[in-house]
Amino acid sequence: MKEEDAVKNRFVQTSPADVPPEGESVVEENRASRGIKKFLTEKVIRRSSMMIKSLRVSDKIAKGQDKLKDRITNVPFMRFMDKLSFILGLLLIVITEYLVLDHQELLPHFYTLLMLPLMIYRFFAYHKANYHYFMLDFCYYMQIMSILLIYFLPHDVRYFKLFFGLANGPLLNSVIMWANKLILHDIDKLTSIFIHIYPPLLSYAFRWSSHYDPEWIFAVDSPDNQLDRWDFICMLVGYFVWQIFYWVKVELMDKKKLRENKDLVTSARWLGEVRPHAYYVWVKKMVPRAQPEMTLILTQLVYTAITLCFIPYMYSSKVVHTFFIGANMLSASWLGANFYFESFAQRYTSRLQAEVERQRRPAEENQAITKYCPNSRRSFIVFFIYFSSGMVLMYLSFVLTIWL
Repeated sequence: MKEEDAVKNRFVQTSPADVPPEGESVVEENRASRGIKKFLTEKVIRRSSMMIKSLRVSDKIAKGQDKLKDRITNVPFMRFMDKLSFILGLLLIVITEYLVLDHQELLPHFYTLLMLPLMIYRFFAYHKANYHYFMLDFCYYMQIMSILLIYFLPHDVRYFKLFFGLANGPLLNSVIMWANKLILHDIDKLTSIFIHIYPPLLSYAFRWSSHYDPEWIFAVDSPDNQLDRWDFICMLVGYFVWQIFYWVKVELMDKKKLRENKDLVTSARWLGEVRPHAYYVWVKKMVPRAQPEMTLILTQLVYTAITLCFIPYMYSSKVVHTFFIGANMLSASWLGANFYFESFAQRYTSRLQAEVERQRRPAEENQAITKYCPNSRRSFIVFFIYFSSGMVLMYLSFVLTIWL
């Protein structure tokens, strides 16, 4: 009996009176389906309209970029930029001469304002061309030493002597050694001249200026300002710190990377493969098994030792110091004049055409050329960390040398 009552109760709970008619359920289903279809249709239409608008905007941006690229890669525009670079280069030389002759106290600040944008521009330009390993060379090491002298160690006479020797020895004379040219319309050539000439000019202003505060000036007749054997030891230690840092970075840390990517250019590759230097060609004839890396290291060591031999004469005589700076500037000017009057027209025209072809090359080819380049921001951070570490080691070794 209990089972029959349960079955009856089940039927009572689901009696026909509780079930909606069949027609009403069909109407409700149709309404729901129409609502869903309407919602989906409106959503698709909105998305389609947004996609069409975004495509139109992208098309306009692409057309604008193509127009801008065509204007930038036109020969007249490139000539205009070269003319502007020529004028700016000439103005920089005039301003530098004025500051050196009459306002030496402003030269360090002008150097800072000039070098920071030039170094940032050079890093990204060199990174794009796979030349960024050049920025580990000695001349860039000296730019950081210049900043240390100006803003952190202006009263440290011992550090100034170290800076004076390295700036007027291996750095200054590399203008002649590496045949730097004073080409006013080429921002890259101008930057190379400035990074080799400005640190010696800073040492010139610090050494011979009479406009500084008496506590800052490095007087010629002061007994404390005469060079001794410890000064030369500090100069050699400063050079070896850079050389060790460079060798560890290029020959150990990045050896695999450089071996896999032959497009990356270092000083050794430039010396021996890209544009073989006459000196390396001669060494190769004398010693057929000579490698560019070891040749460069030994050559720089001998070259640094020779150029440091002239430092006592420059440090004790304003005339001798002026002569060495003038001789290097004269060499750069002479080579620049040879470039303008002997090979400028032909090279300039061919360079413009090559640049136009490169800029108008399909994007896929440009990406294939630069696919091995790492992220520029990351590389800049890594470069800054390594260089800062090298400067800390250099200064610690410098302090240790004085303490011993």
